Order: sequence, then C-alpha cells, then structure tokens
Amino acid sequence: IAVLQRSLRNMQAEWQMSFADNGRRALEMMAAAPMDVVVTDTLTPSLSGTELLAQVAQTYPSTVRIVLSGRSQRIS
Repeated sequence: IAVLQRSLRNMQAEWQMSFADNGRRALEMMAAAPMDVVVTDTLTPSLSGTELLAQVAQTYPSTVRIVLSGRSQRIS
C-alpha cells in the first residue's frame, strides 16, 4: 500500500483517494462511500483480490476494477 500511496502522491490535488490494508476493509469503505475505481493485488489479506473484485463487480457494477500484480492468473 505504501508504495502505491507514494506513487500517487502527486495526484492528491486531483483525485480523492482512500487506501485499505485488506479486502474486507475495502468493502467496508465502499459501503460507506462507493468508489469510482478499485485497485488491488491478487494476494491480499482476509479476502483475495479476485474475491474482492468479484464482490465489487456484483455490488458496484459501475466501479472500474484494476488488478496490479507481479503474478499472472486468469480471473473469470
């Protein structure tokens, strides 16, 4: 998370960003304030990135979903 936060620091004036340290927390945050974009890794604590994106797709179908990962895996 810290690397992504540092990478996006110069965009703070243009984008409103929130960061969660696990998938379940991300879903809690989205329930409070839905997001336009969700970025995740496939390997996340408490809920895999794949599971997170599946739940986001079902609950928030207009949210853009992005996976950042060094691993290759097909997501259905």
